[in-house]
Amino acid sequence: MTKKKGEELTAAKIEVISSIVLTLGYSLSTLAAILAFQEAEEVEQDQNVYLKQMAKQLETMNNRLSTIEKQLRKP
Repeated sequence: MTKKKGEELTAAKIEVISSIVLTLGYSLSTLAAILAFQEAEEVEQDQNVYLKQMAKQLETMNNRLSTIEKQLRKP
């Protein structure tokens, strides 16, 4: 085997290794994007639950205010 063939094989090996590392990097990037998306969905769901609870509390307070107003209007 000549020196040139050995260098070509080494270059090919390095190219294969770099392709594997690059593919792994893309896979990790995709996984990170998926996890970020899932986390954003969970936060959105938590916010929706919180907003529904707040709306219910406001409705309860409005009902109480209405009751108090009615009582104050009575002679």
